[in-house]
Order: sequence, then C-alpha cells, then structure tokens
Amino acid sequence: MERLLEVKEIALEIKRSRNTLGLTQKKLAFNAGVSQAALARIERTPKEYNPSYATIYKILEALNNETRKKQPTGIENKTVETIMHKKIVSIKPNNSFHQALELMKGKNFSQLPVIDQNKAVLGTIYQKQLADIILEGKNPKKILVNQIMQPALPQIDKKTQLNHIKAILEKWPAILITEKQKVIGIMTSYDWFKTM
Repeated sequence: MERLLEVKEIALEIKRSRNTLGLTQKKLAFNAGVSQAALARIERTPKEYNPSYATIYKILEALNNETRKKQPTGIENKTVETIMHKKIVSIKPNNSFHQALELMKGKNFSQLPVIDQNKAVLGTIYQKQLADIILEGKNPKKILVNQIMQPALPQIDKKTQLNHIKAILEKWPAILITEKQKVIGIMTSYDWFKTM
C-alpha cells in the first residue's frame, strides 16, 4: 500500500515537472533512456503499471538535468519563494473526513494542510491516517477534520534560503511557506530535490 502511494505521488510530480520544464513525453523519455510508452503509463496509470525504482530514478535524473540547465547558479542564493507552489490545496477544520478523503483521491495527494478562513495553519491530514479510519469501519461523514488532524507541517518564511531546508524535508513530506503568519505557498521534498 505504501509503495503504491509513493509511486502515485512521484508520478504526479513527474508530470507536473515535465510540464513546468516544457518537455514532451517523447523528449523526457529519450533523455531518460526509457520508452515513451513506459513514461506515458507511469503518468497515466501508475497503479496498474507499478514501475521499478530503476525506471523512476532514470526519469528523475533526466528531469534534474533539465532543471540544472535552467538554474545554473545553484541554490545557495535562492529562496523558497522562487520554487514554491502558490496554489495551495487545503481542507478546513470543520470539513468532514469524507470531504478530505475525496479531495486527496481527486488530487493524488498524500497529505493536506488544515487551514482556516484566515489562512492560519492548524494541522495536517495524512492519506495513511484516512486509510486507517476506513479500515476501522467508522462513518467518514460523521468525523470532522479537526477531530483527527495531526500536527501542522513545518512553516518557514518565504525568504528562507533553499540550502537551509534540507534537514526539514528529510523528516517532513512538505513545508508551508508563510508571510505575516498567513500561508502563501507549499514546497515538497521533491521540489527541493529538483534544485540539486
């Protein structure tokens, strides 16, 4: 189950990064030394294809090489605001567990920040946690997010340099970027990896 969730999340990041870099599937597949058909299946149906780590590694390396070409100066002078995602998908504390589950399934996310109407961070909901609740046989429509949320993801200022956050992302799947105590972006461990 955990292996499958990891592959799905990586597949989503591969597609997003490929599009950000302006690469076609054909170009990325060529650079990675894999077939275009294999790359298409990874992006479209990772659950059914379940690619090997070796294949995923080749694709990630090819993406990193393209990223290096576009970011020749390295990360020492870059801040998190230069690569953060400004569109934040989150859930409110008074939403139901069922709503969180549907949102995660629709977006293929492994975690969701819990943010109130004032953009203040209250906690985090994890996919594995939701799976455990389903296995317990509880009614997902009767459980509120604020009843099951876990501690919030780490928060950093948007001016934090990229070379200062490696240790955080080794322990957490994502970091929230804030300005004046309000969330303005999110960054995953894969986003940091792409800067190397």
